[in-house]
Amino acid sequence: MDWIKLNYPIVATCLIAAALAFYGYGCREQTNSLIDPSKEVGIEELQCEMDTLLARYDMRVQDLESQRKIKDIIFGTSISFMSTGTVDPNALIRDIAAAYGLLSGTQLAAKKYTARKKRKAAGETPVA
Repeated sequence: MDWIKLNYPIVATCLIAAALAFYGYGCREQTNSLIDPSKEVGIEELQCEMDTLLARYDMRVQDLESQRKIKDIIFGTSISFMSTGTVDPNALIRDIAAAYGLLSGTQLAAKKYTARKKRKAAGETPVA
C-alpha cells in the first residue's frame, strides 16, 4: 500500500491510459443509418449507403431528363405539324428514333445499376 501512495501519479496515469486504450480500441463509432434510422452503422457502412443513395439519385435524374427530352421531341413535332399543316416524314422518323434511343439508353443504365448493385452485394469489386 505504501508503494501505491508513493507512486500515485504513475498508478493513476496507467489506469487512465488503460481505460482510454480500451475505449479507443473497443468502442466503435456509430451513427444512425441514412436508409434505416433505427439501425446504427459505422463509417464504412455509412459510405456504402451514401454511394447507393447517390447512384439512385443519378438514375432518377437521368430518368427525368430522358422524360423531358421525349416530351420536347413530341411537342416539337406537334408544333411543326400545327404551324405547317403537313407531316415531315424525315423529321417524324428522326423523332421516333431519338425517342427510342432515349428509352433504350435509360433501360441500359438501369441494367448497369442493377448489375453493379448485385456485384456489390456479393462482395465483388464494382466495375464502372
